[in-house]
Amino acid sequence: MKLKDTLIDELNNQFDLDSDYVPKQEKIIELNDSYRLHITVHPTTPEGFFHLKIESQWLGAENPEGKQTRYAVTLSKGQMLDLTDTILKGTE
Repeated sequence: MKLKDTLIDELNNQFDLDSDYVPKQEKIIELNDSYRLHITVHPTTPEGFFHLKIESQWLGAENPEGKQTRYAVTLSKGQMLDLTDTILKGTE
């Protein structure tokens, strides 16, 4: 249960899923000088669900501002936490 509590705290710290006003939360992970991942989470319908999108950006591309969608899904908060838990367990 401690891991799940930690995951909930981490997820809420990164993306304030309980806030009344969460238009969009975005995090950019710079993998190197020319490649980035953009992670976006925002509330959607039905109430209590969130849309997760992961996009890549290559600064050496013909259009360096362009992004490619690599993964997009809509999940409940519980499912989002399960996904987070699986990712964290895979990195142990």
